[in-house]
Amino acid sequence: MFLGKALTKVFGSRNDRLIKRYRKIVTQVNELEPKISQMSDAQLRARTLEMKDQFLHKTHSSRDALPECLAIMRESMDRNIGIRNIFNPEHSFDPEVFKDDKIFNAFAEIEDRIIAGLSNWQTVEIPVGIYQAVRELFPDSRPPFRARCFDVQLVGGLALYEGKIAEMATGEGKTFVAPLACFIRALEGYRCHVVTVNDYLVRRDALWVRPAFEALGLSVGFIQADMDAGGESRRRSYECNITYGTNSEFGFDYLRDNMKERADLQVQGPLDFAIVDEVDS
Repeated sequence: MFLGKALTKVFGSRNDRLIKRYRKIVTQVNELEPKISQMSDAQLRARTLEMKDQFLHKTHSSRDALPECLAIMRESMDRNIGIRNIFNPEHSFDPEVFKDDKIFNAFAEIEDRIIAGLSNWQTVEIPVGIYQAVRELFPDSRPPFRARCFDVQLVGGLALYEGKIAEMATGEGKTFVAPLACFIRALEGYRCHVVTVNDYLVRRDALWVRPAFEALGLSVGFIQADMDAGGESRRRSYECNITYGTNSEFGFDYLRDNMKERADLQVQGPLDFAIVDEVDS
């Protein structure tokens, strides 16, 4: 017993060693950030789909690519959940705060296209220069104009990716963590189910994170109790790369599928990977 305590004191507990390993990966993610942040929206999407193809054909290992995967997803979340809100009419962003005429003119050009109905603010490609300018204006990751994952959230995402339980305090941004793990698993070709506590949170979380995934060529769906049990909307939600739902909806769909006479009548699809929110409740 004394020897065990002595070894733990020297080498740390198993949890300490895990966190140390995760932090090394997070350091690599941070080192990649300057490079990733200079990639255009189209380049990020192309690289994501390239990695998905590489993992599918096993020409590259997803384990080796963990830092790049996390760096890309963090960048997409910051851009598409945060910075893109400068074009969201609900937030009334004032472009006069841009001191650089080139950035101001680029903003005005995009805004004119949105007003004219030629582009959608949620999907229009934004120049890298605008992203950088907004980061300088709002250096802290706070809504509505920033959504950059903190290091502790990357650590949590790695733990969930490996099928472990991640205990996070209130305010540490649990909503950010599940998408990080799901992104890597989706690139590996797995369908991901995110299980949360009620229909309201299911819809809210899925719609919140959807833009970050869709910008990278991946899809997000969600299941609601009022959807027809064998209906097309439920089936389409399960066909997405990531599907949000409650434990009861996932559970009853599983039971109903096992009572179907033919596979083509089933809706849930493969059961590859699941993340359970508030697993201790």
